[in-house]
Amino acid sequence: MKRNCILILALLLLLAGCIDKISRLKKEQFDILKSNVTQILGQEYKVKKINIQSEGYSESRDQYTVEFTFDLNKPHPLLPKTTNLPGRLVFAKENEGWRCIFNSGNPKDLFNLL
Repeated sequence: MKRNCILILALLLLLAGCIDKISRLKKEQFDILKSNVTQILGQEYKVKKINIQSEGYSESRDQYTVEFTFDLNKPHPLLPKTTNLPGRLVFAKENEGWRCIFNSGNPKDLFNLL
């Protein structure tokens, strides 16, 4: 019984570690999105709000995807809308741990699609 409790506790700690790592990576990638919006659109433009629509692991648990929308603080003449702009993050588990392999808010990642 004691061994089972230790095993369950170890599993919970491992899972909590993965969730914490993903949370830190999401924050890092959202910071990149915010920085890129300001750099590309101008200093007066900011990401006002980010809404996570869905997130979760792939069946094989080697990828974690976050679908989100974001709002800008004000209209931009080149954009047809400035609210509920779609975005996506994809994280992959590799030998050295989790890392972001796609951020739709990072222009260099958009070139990976072409």
